[in-house]
Amino acid sequence: MNIPKCHIEYRSIKEGRRLLIFINCSYCKKEYTIRIGHFKTIIARGNKNYCSKSCASSDKVGENSRSWKGGKKEYKCDYCGKLFFRNKCHQDRTNKNACSVECRHKLHKGFNSPKKHRIKVNCLQCGIEFELIPCRIHEKNFCNQKCFGEYHRGKNSSLWVNGNTEYEYPRIFSNKLKDTVRERDEKKCVLCGLDELKNERKLSVHHIDYDRENCSMNNLVSLCDVCHGKTHGNRNYWIEYFKNKNYN
Repeated sequence: MNIPKCHIEYRSIKEGRRLLIFINCSYCKKEYTIRIGHFKTIIARGNKNYCSKSCASSDKVGENSRSWKGGKKEYKCDYCGKLFFRNKCHQDRTNKNACSVECRHKLHKGFNSPKKHRIKVNCLQCGIEFELIPCRIHEKNFCNQKCFGEYHRGKNSSLWVNGNTEYEYPRIFSNKLKDTVRERDEKKCVLCGLDELKNERKLSVHHIDYDRENCSMNNLVSLCDVCHGKTHGNRNYWIEYFKNKNYN
């Protein structure tokens, strides 16, 4: 068996039909055995040989790593002038070098602060002046969620219908009438088909034309909670949808 020449000192033994070679680990210098075929592959590829995975991982650190990109580089702090080392991937997004958190905060104060790019606007509800970045500015701006909620009450609400939100239903719209509508619809939601038992409560009875005074049977349908919520948006669409169904 011709064994290729290399800088590794070796001696061979036979174990059954296999030829094993004694070589030294490239990291810990410990002697161990390896098959002749594996040994040829290492020599052909120019790789190092290791006695264990721990030695292989320990040796492939720093400059020996395949992902080595030069390591830490020396930088000068733009605030205090101190020299320090860090990886290139940790460079500040603002292309400013700071040796500590304190220096970074001081560098971003005043004119260098990211807040300088913000624009002053007034809250539509309370009138307080506050700042927003350009992408957050809309036709209607609010300083907080509370002002947003207070503004969209009453006439500014998307569900506002001529101030009739607290208008009481007529007496004819009784529980008996509602039960009659539910029985006609077989106690199922006319949109999704959800059964009243699975709804875990009685189905809601909805006015098709949104007129509470019109309690005729062809103007009432049974809906589950989810579908009933859908019908209170885009009302013109739902009026046409239910009228084409002809409920009696």
